[in-house]
Amino acid sequence: MDAFLIAFLSIIFLSIGSLTSVLIHRLIVMEFQKTDINLFFPPSHCINCGAKISLINLIPILGYLLQRGRCIKCNASISMTYLMHEIIHLAVGLSIYLFEGFS
Repeated sequence: MDAFLIAFLSIIFLSIGSLTSVLIHRLIVMEFQKTDINLFFPPSHCINCGAKISLINLIPILGYLLQRGRCIKCNASISMTYLMHEIIHLAVGLSIYLFEGFS
């Protein structure tokens, strides 16, 4: 049961990390650039060519590794910041759970 809970929490923390990465990027773009981007539209896409990212490649960490850190369409490098943000959320979230548990 404990392994299942840790796996479930890992998915949650990775998803939160992925979501906050997107929110941070989009809020910065919305603040400093006059574009049609908002928090919900367009769907996740390559910053360089605008190609939509497939569902399988949206999976935190796995998607980055499957793409080898590059856009599938234009081969532009994807910032490692997204990957590190997801890993940090996972590490902090699991550390809090393992040391504090649910209270």
